[in-house]
Amino acid sequence: MIWIALALLQSAGTGAVAPVDRPEEATEVTVTADRLRKLQLDLAVEMGRVRSCGIKVSSGDRFIDDVACQQARVCVPQMKRVNLMSCINTTIGLAVAQKRSRDEERTDAKD
Repeated sequence: MIWIALALLQSAGTGAVAPVDRPEEATEVTVTADRLRKLQLDLAVEMGRVRSCGIKVSSGDRFIDDVACQQARVCVPQMKRVNLMSCINTTIGLAVAQKRSRDEERTDAKD
């Protein structure tokens, strides 16, 4: 078994955060980063493939937890070429942004 604590992307660890146009976006980035710091996956890897993925410590957000295990299955086979944690974290960030966009579109459609 491999224990992996998903850490925030390297740039966020130095306090560098990409500029955002709206304050609520900055808050969401901070919340997502805080959740990623908590997240711990329990991965069983055999021959470069994820045999099982479980949540050891939840991020507190079911969506993030689910995406993390999905992306672990994509990222583990690429471990020789990419950093596993960066691969998973980057994809979670993209998934959260896409989900936020879909949620905003639904809200706009209701108005």
